[in-house]
Order: sequence, then C-alpha cells, then structure tokens
Amino acid sequence: MPARPATPPPTVTPDGPRSGRAGLSPSSWPIAVKLFGAMLVASLLPLSVALWWTGAQSRHELERGAQRNMELHAQSAADRLDQLITDFARIAATLARDERTVLLCAAAAGPEAQALAEPVQHRLRVAVEANPDIASAFVIDARGVGIASTNPRNIGQDLSFREYCREALAGRTHVSEFLVGKTSGESGVYFSQPVRADEAGGRILGAAVIKLRGERVQEIIGSVRIGRLGHLMLADQHGVILAHPLAYLHFRSLGPLTDEQQRAIDPQATYGFERIEPVDATGLLPIARGSHERVRGSTSFTSSDGAAETGHSAWVAGYARMSARQWTVFAVEPEAQFDEAGRYLWQRNLGAAGVVAALAAGLAFWRSRAITRPVVELHAAAERLASGDFSARARVGARDEIGRLAEAFNSMVPRLEEAMVLRHTMELATEIQQSLLPDRDPSLPGLEIVGRCRYCDDTGGDYYDFIDTAPAGGGATMIALGDVAGHGLPAALLMTAARAALRCAAASGLPLPVMLDRVNHVLNTDRNFRFMTLVLLVIDPARGTARWASAGHDPAIVLHRASNDFSELAGGSAPLGVDDGMTYDEYTREGLAPGDLIVIGTDGIWEAVNPEGEMYGKQRLRDVVRGNARTPVANIADAIEADLRRFRGSAPQRDDITFVVVRIGTPRQAGQA
Repeated sequence: MPARPATPPPTVTPDGPRSGRAGLSPSSWPIAVKLFGAMLVASLLPLSVALWWTGAQSRHELERGAQRNMELHAQSAADRLDQLITDFARIAATLARDERTVLLCAAAAGPEAQALAEPVQHRLRVAVEANPDIASAFVIDARGVGIASTNPRNIGQDLSFREYCREALAGRTHVSEFLVGKTSGESGVYFSQPVRADEAGGRILGAAVIKLRGERVQEIIGSVRIGRLGHLMLADQHGVILAHPLAYLHFRSLGPLTDEQQRAIDPQATYGFERIEPVDATGLLPIARGSHERVRGSTSFTSSDGAAETGHSAWVAGYARMSARQWTVFAVEPEAQFDEAGRYLWQRNLGAAGVVAALAAGLAFWRSRAITRPVVELHAAAERLASGDFSARARVGARDEIGRLAEAFNSMVPRLEEAMVLRHTMELATEIQQSLLPDRDPSLPGLEIVGRCRYCDDTGGDYYDFIDTAPAGGGATMIALGDVAGHGLPAALLMTAARAALRCAAASGLPLPVMLDRVNHVLNTDRNFRFMTLVLLVIDPARGTARWASAGHDPAIVLHRASNDFSELAGGSAPLGVDDGMTYDEYTREGLAPGDLIVIGTDGIWEAVNPEGEMYGKQRLRDVVRGNARTPVANIADAIEADLRRFRGSAPQRDDITFVVVRIGTPRQAGQA
C-alpha cells in the first residue's frame, strides 16, 4: 500500500479557540447572526413579508373568482340543457295532444287509418324540418305498433319493447337516458307522451315520441372553451360521460364501475358496448352520482388521461347539476391554467420587488464576500479530496458554524481514507469469493446441469460446487449446495472454510455422510456461532439412481417427465456447526428416468418477499419448473430468475439466491460416455 501523505496541522488564527476573548470577537458569532445582520441592513425582510401577505391575499381572491367562474360556466351549460329538455318535452306533449294524432291513434286499426296518417306524417315532417335538433319523430298505437314516423322503417313495426314506449303506453311522460341506436349508431334522447282520448285523462290510444339529436347536446358542451385547455363535459347519474370535446371519451365512465353497476346500465342495450371502460377521473364520480348535497360547487382531481392529452395531471372542476335530468355538467381545466392569474400576480410583485432587491444586493455584496470566503476555501479543499488527494485540509478561521464545519472536514478526511481502504478490501473479498464458485457449468455424460448464485450483498453465505470425485475413486461428479445462516462477509468466511473442508474430504474419496462429518467437525472447531445447511448429491444417469446426504437442507425437488408430477429427495439430519457429535446418513432414490428434472435451491428463493410482504413459496418455483420443463436447463434457470424478479418488483433482495437445475439424459448418452 502506498505511504499515506503527511497531514499538515490545521491553521489556527491568533484569536482561535484558546483566546479568552473568543466569545466577543465577531469571528466567533454564529453564521445565522451574520446573515441576519446582512438581511436587516439590506431591508429585505420587511419587503419579503409584505410581498407574501399581499400576494397570498390577492391570490386567494383570484382563486375564489376563478372557482366562481368555473361554476358559472357549468351552471350556464346546465341551464341551456335544462331548457332544451323542457322544450322537447313540450314539443312531445303538443304532438300527443294534436287532434290529428288523437284521431289517427283512435282509428289505428280501422279502414280510415291510412287517410288519417297522411296529415300526421306531414305534421311530423314539418316538426323535424322546423327544428334541426329533432332527429326523428313517430307515433305508435295502443299496441305499440308504429303508425306514423319520419323514419319509414318504424311504420308497422312493434316498438313496444322500448322502455320509452312502454312508459308512455302506461300513461307516464318519459325522458330517456342517452341511447345509441343499434342500426344508426347515432346517440340521442327520446321524449315520449301518452296520447289520450281526451285531455281530461281518457283512455290511452297510443304515444307520441320525438328524439333529440345527441349532437345538439355535444354542441352545447363543446361550444364552451375555458382558456386554452379547459372545457365542459356532461355525465349522468352513473358517472358515464355523455358529452365531451374528445369523441373517444363518449360513454366511458369517470371511474371504474362494479359488475353490478355495469348490469344496471346495460351498456350493450344502451350504448352498443359490451362494457363501459373507465377514464382516470375518479374524483368526479361521487359528484356525478349525487353523493354531494350541493348542486353547484367546485373541486379538484387528478387524471392521467388528461395528462396524456394536455401534459397536466392535476385538474380543477366546477360543477352544476341539472334539474330536468339527473345529469351533471363539469367545467374542468388544468390546475396550472387555473393558477395562471395568481402566478402572473406573483411575477408582477416580484418584478417590483426586484428593483428594491437589486439596490439591497449592492449593499449586501461587500458583507457576503466576507461570509462566503471560508465556504469557497472549504469547497476547494473538498474538490481536492474528490480528486483523490487525501492530504487536502480546510483552513480553520472563524469559530462559527463554517469554522466548525472545516474542523469536521479535516477530521473526516483520515476516516474517509480508511473507509476507501476498507472498501477496496471488500471488493477484493468479493472477487475472491466469486472465484470460489464454478466458473462454468460442467459437461457430464447423461446429464444437463446449470448452477446460479446471486448474492444480496457484496459477499454472501450461499455456496454451490461441482466436485469431480473420479481421481479419488468415486467415479462421478458430486453436486454440493449449501447455505450459511445470514449473509455478508461473516457468512462468506464460513462458506469459504466449509468449501475447503469439503473439497479436502472429497479428494480422499470418503462416503457422503463422512464428508459431512468432516465439514461439521471443522465448523464446530472454529466456534463461529453460525450454522450451515449443506446437501451433497451424486446422480448416476445410466442406472437412474441418485445418492445424497443432507445436513438440514431443504429437499431437492424432482419433476418426473412421465407423470409431470413432483417428488422430493427427502431425508437428512441437523445443520452443520450445531453439534460436533452429529452423524449423517446417505439416502438413495431409484427409478429416475430420462427427462426427469432435479432442482436444488436455498431458501432465498421461496422466502423472497414482494412489496406486499407475501412470500414467493415453493409452489411458484414448481410452476415455473413445470412450465419450462421442455426447454434447456439454462432456459429453466433464466425463467426462475425472471419470475423471482417479477414477483419481487420493487422489493429488495433480502437473502442470497442459489440453485442448481439438473436434467437426466437418455441411458444411451450415459453409456456412451
């Protein structure tokens, strides 16, 4: 390691910490007092208070005025729509009371009906031509059959299935919700009036119906612009948007609707949609549904859909509920536009104050230099330190906060240098530990093997290895996988000791239980107060057998290709490092077939936690293995890691993750080797 450069002693001024008059010297005053004096001399404090007070009051009044303006926009549109509905209801009532209509309905089934229909047909055509807001008009008899209409398709058709016809034939005046014609695709509102034999409430002979063009409602809503980005929109009592300047938002809901609410609306019959899709304006939904007692007011809400169109997600809305229908008109505009007048006021006030502040700045300049000079010197020392010069020191002048900061900086530099050395040591430890893991997956006859290890810290306590026991007479490759309690550097050191002991035992050709005994003895001798789980596995693909010994490790799982079911290689004893007298056994599984998959892992997999605190669990691991069983083992390993990342989301990795995936090949492949 290079020699540490000599550290020059801090400079101490004559009136430094040992001076008896330090408390009386201006250099020892707190920096807050110095800044206060400078601001007081410059007279900026009174100016700031005056600006804040007048600006806040003026802005409050401006906001109140803007809210009233939004409410008036909404109320004006609501009044126009109320008048439109009232006018159309009056037209429908006039048509129903017309003598020609009454005569036609009375003689609907008689021979003179054809002659009586022509004057009514003419009356309907005149009404539509005189009022372009009328989309169509027709008359039905008491059976609900069309007998006169501006649309020839309605004549002779049974229209009694329509709600507005049923209501009128039942003797009730009816105004429908917004409806979209199934054949025409045009929206509108239907007004129906019963046709009675006399005005005194005689029997019902039929009904007169007129349709208000939906485009007229859209025109009223779309004709009002509020600034550059504000507009009106109309919603019904369910929160469904009936009119909006953006056509693609028609008949979408202000927020999500439940299945019960969807059924109550019946979007297929009403609008021709299978389902009403929501927009992001949930804050307006309670108002549209009448949850608020006020029929007129203002509110604010957020909408990501609005941000997509205007670049703004925060909105302000004024609203007014109609009296003729349970509909609500909203006047909305981005909050940024709503606040424009207030911001302009602030800019004017700041501009006026800027002139005064410029004069004050000249007076304060000479004082600020004296205050900021130590800060500049401290910054220069910090720049030297950032470039790697650990001899950098700050001059300690005054005994105020800046002086104490310089002292703290000077005492920090040696500790920072030590921390950098420690960090370099940790990086070296990480590099060494990574070198202890296999640098590549083995290529073995009759087996496909892949191993993965992901530490949650720079170093960790998980371990896997592929140990060739052939030189010692074993004639096979042993798979070892372990997990030291905890993680970080202490766990990494224990893992390194266990690896060395295991490899030494494997080189001697010892049985699997004896290998675990040796490693257990080493860990207990070290008295590290940590324990470790470890499993040793040897697979013979030619015979279809597996031998293993386990020290407290979770059983390996086996996916059998023939049945597509899982089993476990269960059996084992206590973890290593718990009791030096512990003994271990060897277990054998026969009947492994080509295509079977074996997965060994550490608990960092199934104990991974998502942001909601839910654990990943072993079942998800089994599902991923089964879903990718036909792919190469490397793809299975990739799928496990990808599913873990997806499950964790934004939650951090809290434990090391290590696993090995093995696929058994065909007997022919193993025999050829």
